Amino acid sequence: MKHALLVLLVLGLCAGSSSAQSMREVKVYFQNVTRELHDQNAGDSTAFPVAAYGVPRSVDTRYSIRQALVQLLKGPTPTERDSGYTSGLDGLRLVRLTVYRHRATIHLRGRLQLAGVLSEPRMRLQVKRTMLQFPRIRHVSLIINGRRSFNDLR
Repeated sequence: MKHALLVLLVLGLCAGSSSAQSMREVKVYFQNVTRELHDQNAGDSTAFPVAAYGVPRSVDTRYSIRQALVQLLKGPTPTERDSGYTSGLDGLRLVRLTVYRHRATIHLRGRLQLAGVLSEPRMRLQVKRTMLQFPRIRHVSLIINGRRSFNDLR
């Protein structure tokens, strides 16, 4: 009996280590108004009028595109929020993601909160930058609550 438990324990540890080997780091992109203002003051005009800043996440290599999007929708961690990162995607959840002919079509549901004139471009940029890091994706289409609320992200 002890031998059988030891074998199961070893197999469990091996299975855990193999899944850790199949992880990869991706970036998910969030808003950070503090960094935008700093970049503008430092003379970096690329940060204006909107910018999205990448933060690392570990995802399973087999599902990296989907998991990157799920991580994006989860929003910044508490530590990232303390550093000024925010998300325009709060309140939305993933319904479906398809990738066909280099286009990712993303279906989201939930309450869309656009607080100001720059909210929509910031939100769109978050999704676009997160998805375009993958070589399979060249274009992104966003569908929210069953409606094509936004133009294709290019």
